[in-house]
Amino acid sequence: MITLEKHLIIEAFGCPSGKLNQLETVKTALTQEVSLLGEKVLYTHFRRQPYGIMGTIIGAFSCMSVFVSAKQQYITLDFLSSKIGLKHPERFLEELSPVQIFVYDLTRGQSHHHAALDEEPDRASRIDENEGQPSRHKEGRGTGKDLAELMDLSSKEHRVVFDGSSAFQDIFLCEVTDLRMYLNQQLQFSSVDERVYHEALVHPVLELASSRDRVLILGGGDGLALREVLKYPDVGRVDLVDIDPVVIGLARTLPEFVCLNQGALTDRRTHVHLEDAEDFITKAGRYNIIMIDLPDPADEVIARLYTREFYQQLAQRLLPGGLIVCQAQSPEEAPLVYWSIARTFESAGLATRSYHVRVPSFGDWGFHLAAAVLEMPAVLTPSVENRTLPEDLTSLFQYEAEVASKRLQAKVNSLDCLTLHRLFAEEVGPDW
Repeated sequence: MITLEKHLIIEAFGCPSGKLNQLETVKTALTQEVSLLGEKVLYTHFRRQPYGIMGTIIGAFSCMSVFVSAKQQYITLDFLSSKIGLKHPERFLEELSPVQIFVYDLTRGQSHHHAALDEEPDRASRIDENEGQPSRHKEGRGTGKDLAELMDLSSKEHRVVFDGSSAFQDIFLCEVTDLRMYLNQQLQFSSVDERVYHEALVHPVLELASSRDRVLILGGGDGLALREVLKYPDVGRVDLVDIDPVVIGLARTLPEFVCLNQGALTDRRTHVHLEDAEDFITKAGRYNIIMIDLPDPADEVIARLYTREFYQQLAQRLLPGGLIVCQAQSPEEAPLVYWSIARTFESAGLATRSYHVRVPSFGDWGFHLAAAVLEMPAVLTPSVENRTLPEDLTSLFQYEAEVASKRLQAKVNSLDCLTLHRLFAEEVGPDW
C-alpha cells in the first residue's frame, strides 16, 4: 500500500503500555522510521496530554500526526506525503510491538477503505465500507447562520483539519480557536460548547436508569456522547450504530478528534456497527438505555427514524425498566417539530418527559425521555464528573408556559403519514 497526496491513517492495538508511556521512546521510534523512508526530518514536537501523548513530525515532503494512549495500549498515526511512498505500514510500527494494525485510506473527496493488515491482501484490497450502501442527499442543509459562519471562516485565519466526503454526506472539520465539524454545511458541534449538548443528552437518562449495563447509541459517530456514557464504571457494553465509516474513522484516528472524545471509540466496552439504524434495530438485542443522537429530520429519509413505527421497534428492544432519550431540535425555534416528536413517542405507547438546555452554538435545544413507565424523582443529582450541568437535573424539565402550550399543535409522525420533515421545512425555513 502506497500513500501519495492522501492520508494513510494507521491504527495499532495491543502495544505494550510500558513503551507507549515513554514520550522519548515513542518520539525516537517514529522519527527514526520517517528517516528510514529517505525523508529529511525538519521538525518534531511531542507533548503529554491528560489522555496520552500527542506529537507531530514534519519532513521535507510529508507530515505525521500522532496520538498515543498507554492506558488503552493504542496508537494512531495520520501520515500525509506528496512524494514518499509507505509500502509496508505494518513495519512502520515494529518498534512499538502492536498486536493488530488497521489502515484507513482517506483520500479527499473519495471513499474510505480499511482493512486489518493480517487479512489476506486480495481481500483487503477489495474492502470498501461505502460500497453498496444507499446514498443520502449531499446537498447543503446548513441554516443561514451556518452558511454565514462558513463564509466568515473563509475570510479569517483557520486550519482545515479535514475536507472531504463520504457516500452519505460532505464532511468539513476546521480549527479556529475551537474545533468545528460541519456535515452538509450544517454545524454539528463546536469544541467550545459541545459538552453542554452531550452532557444534557447523556446524564439525565443514565442517572434515571435502574441499570446501565447495556447501552445503545444510534448516531453519535463523533464519539462525544459515547465519551459521557463511558464515565459510568457500571456500563458493561455500548453498541454505537452509525452509517458513515468516514466519520467513524476520523473520530477514531484524527488526534484533534481523539483528544476531544477521549479515545471513546477504542474503549474495550465500545462496539461500533457501521450500518443504518433501521436495519440494526430489526436484529438488535435488548438494552437498558437507548440513546437517539441522529440528524434532524430535514428530509423524508431521516424522518423515517422519527416515526411511531420506529419508536415501537425501539420499545421492544428495551429491557424491563429501560429508558429512551432522543435529541429533538429546539423547542423555541422549531416547537412543532419538538413537540411532535414527543407526541409520536406517546402514540407508540410510551410515557414521555421533556427537557431542554441552552447551547450557545445552537440556542435552546430540547430532548425527550421515553419509557413504558417513567417516574421522576424530586431531585436528580449527577453522580459523575461534568462541566455544565446544574446540581439538580430536574431544573432542566421546566418550561415557560408559552413554549409548553405549543404541544397542543403537535402531530404524530408515522410511515403512512410522514409529516415531520414538512414541519421542519416550515419552521426552520428556506435557509435549509
